[in-house]
Amino acid sequence: MLSTQDLSKLYSDIDATLYSNIDPFTDMGFSNSETTLCKQVVDYFHETLLVSPKAQAFLSYHGIRDNDVIKCFKVGFDNRTLGSHLPNGDSFEGDLIRGELQRLGWILPTGSSRYRGSVVFPGTNKSDLYVGAYGRKINCGLRHGTDYEPLHNIEEMGFYNAEALNSGPDCNLFQSPLHLASAICAGMANGIAIAGLNGFTDRQLTALAASPIKRINIAFDTTYAADKAARLISQALMTIDIECFRIRLPRGYETSRYFACNGLSSWLLRCKRGRPLKQSYAELQEDYHHA
Repeated sequence: MLSTQDLSKLYSDIDATLYSNIDPFTDMGFSNSETTLCKQVVDYFHETLLVSPKAQAFLSYHGIRDNDVIKCFKVGFDNRTLGSHLPNGDSFEGDLIRGELQRLGWILPTGSSRYRGSVVFPGTNKSDLYVGAYGRKINCGLRHGTDYEPLHNIEEMGFYNAEALNSGPDCNLFQSPLHLASAICAGMANGIAIAGLNGFTDRQLTALAASPIKRINIAFDTTYAADKAARLISQALMTIDIECFRIRLPRGYETSRYFACNGLSSWLLRCKRGRPLKQSYAELQEDYHHA
């Protein structure tokens, strides 16, 4: 298990020269197709992660150490060098490409990458094309107001690991693909994830309605915001006759760290003690006192 000191050492040992040969834009050429452009960004972030001890240490800290899982999710890392690999903004080509990336959400109006300093989990639409992403900053203690979970275009994205919808009547729902990847590395087969606490969409509700799922364990962090999001999602799932249970972790534990430290067997024991999500005031009070 990596300690905070180990992580800090790895973070400080980063060598920017590692990225000098990564340039999918030059190698592949540009296209007017937004599908191709999104794929080029995803490929670039993925290649930077594969040579970044800093990003790999962050994933390892969260229990994500399986290269097959990393490749399956096409996990990437924005090391703040994306802009240097784009054509100059003063050129016609550079202005066109940068404008398109801004329209697609990968670049902010300021010209900076939306995901700088973040591991990136790209998301796909119903045609399995990259359309958006969920990011997670790998450093703590950033300036006030920093978005630690940047994301974009989540309304077009489906579930992460949507194949698990057909795995049986039970499923585990995670609040982020980071937590899901940690659970899969621990041995879980029936997990899906949304892109953040506010990432549950109508498209995902429709997918669940068409699936054989009858029970969902909501595996969010134990925080007030997570509890609120879990109850809102359970209200939506009740309309399609899916029973929801809240799996509570010790306070202060992030779900991915729980899997990294305790493994799948401990999680399964907590699933057996999962409590149905309640809606009335009296039931909410009872649930709170048993949390």
